[in-house]
Amino acid sequence: MRIKKEVLVLVFLVSILFLSSAVKTDIFMGTCEGFVFYLNGTKVTGANVTVSVDGCTTPPENCVRSALTDLGGYYVIANLNLQPYGNVSVTAKKGTFYRTNTGQADAYQAAFVNVTLCEAPTSPSLVPVPDSHYPNITFWFNWSSGTSPYATFDQWNFDNSGWITATSPQSKTNLAFKNYTWSVKTCLSSLPSCCSPPSTDTFSVYNTPPCVPILTPQPDTYSNTVTLNWTSNTTAPCPDADNDITYYNFRIDGNLTTHATPPMIISGLGYGSHIWQVQECDLWECSAWASDTFNIGNNPCPSPNLTNQSDTCVNQVTLKWTSANIDGEGDACHDEFYFHGTTQSPASSPQTLILTDQALYTWRVRTCDNYSACSDWVEDSFIFCTCPPLIEEVEGERRGYVGGCRLPAGYEIVFSVPRDVYPGEHFKIDVGFKYFLSITDLIIETESPEGIEVETLNYCPVSGNTNMNLKLEGRVPVDFREGTYYLFVKGYDSKKLLFNKPIELKVVSPPTTIVSLLRLPYLPCCIILLILIILILAAASIWAGKEVYKRMKEKGEKRTKMLKKIKEGI
Repeated sequence: MRIKKEVLVLVFLVSILFLSSAVKTDIFMGTCEGFVFYLNGTKVTGANVTVSVDGCTTPPENCVRSALTDLGGYYVIANLNLQPYGNVSVTAKKGTFYRTNTGQADAYQAAFVNVTLCEAPTSPSLVPVPDSHYPNITFWFNWSSGTSPYATFDQWNFDNSGWITATSPQSKTNLAFKNYTWSVKTCLSSLPSCCSPPSTDTFSVYNTPPCVPILTPQPDTYSNTVTLNWTSNTTAPCPDADNDITYYNFRIDGNLTTHATPPMIISGLGYGSHIWQVQECDLWECSAWASDTFNIGNNPCPSPNLTNQSDTCVNQVTLKWTSANIDGEGDACHDEFYFHGTTQSPASSPQTLILTDQALYTWRVRTCDNYSACSDWVEDSFIFCTCPPLIEEVEGERRGYVGGCRLPAGYEIVFSVPRDVYPGEHFKIDVGFKYFLSITDLIIETESPEGIEVETLNYCPVSGNTNMNLKLEGRVPVDFREGTYYLFVKGYDSKKLLFNKPIELKVVSPPTTIVSLLRLPYLPCCIILLILIILILAAASIWAGKEVYKRMKEKGEKRTKMLKKIKEGI
């Protein structure tokens, strides 16, 4: 008998677990209970009671729940998402009797709320307010009050602003563009909380703003005066769906012009980028801004013309040039003069200078307007020595002498370039260089418009008239096409340019097998030779193996024949 009881208990527990997994798992402890009465104190049987938990949104079925009162006029509603000391609103209704009351839960999430029903008046009858496109008119709200055998009054609520006591009609003006809802309910004068269900009407104050206008793009220009044009967007329902009168607002670089008319001619614009915008407006609203950007460029001043300064042994030179006073846009121009590491701005021609050191002197001039648009530098060089030179032409070369010794001629440079270079190959360029003055910091850089790589060489210091044998190391990219290319080798003493010479480099395509080896990154020549030797030895080994196998096979065949003859003789 005891075993049967334990089995029954086990079956009961399993059933409970099964049912708990089959039903919704959200269980709330909040409850609300109470009685429903008529005004004379009689308890109401079968009244429909609805409890709403204030501030509760989820889950909906546990925020608002309903039940009917029993024969004793009592109701109880459980499984509410009602927190301790939370508030509830309880509405009870039966037939034409209706009433709402509020209450608060205790610390145990239980609320007790009684509701006394009254026979509410009928709902008012509203005169619908038509939708309107014009917000500045007067909107009238008319209604007929609900009926009751008792004295009544009306309450009005506009756009959820709260219930106020009011009489028909009411009015509003200057409404914003949006949807509006208004409601009226009729209440008993003797019991203000006993009111009819509210009657509600909704209307709209609407406007469709104009469409974004279409701008004619303004191209970049060098002119400081532009003509900016645009049109309305005529694609339906544009330009204004409500057929309102429209106008344009125009704005350039933040400066606004209202009621603008296209095209707009704008003068006196500065150099640089400008943004202009247009929007179309009706009486109440405007479209978004349509935007366009353009740039006003500044042409540089014309390049100056330098008067060539010859090599000299006089320690005073006068450097001259001619230049323009204004540029093509009418902007005033000024010159910038550079000589021996110093720039003068503004500068004027001529410039008289005193020379102190034997050197190769470089001077250059450029012309700029007041908006920093400058021409390219125009450059000239000359050599200064301290004695009168004797100049002669020998086999097409210009040589100079001073007092029977050789005149410093600036520099001597000779390049030794490989005849052919393969893609992916490293190469060296021998440079024989001699400069007549001492060099503080010799830097040799190589520019290649085609992307051939040559390392920068630093070589310092160097005394004057020193023969230097230098090597430039470079590399041709692996996937480089064959052809003849020019490298520009530049030598500097710190930042002073000593020479700028072009050299020619011929890139050719090697045989296919060499290409595959050259594509191996940075593969030394000795490794290439070792690979070739290994390949030759491997081929020789295969050939020797075949010969040994052939001879062993012939010996085997001879032995087989001999054994066969011996067996036949026996």
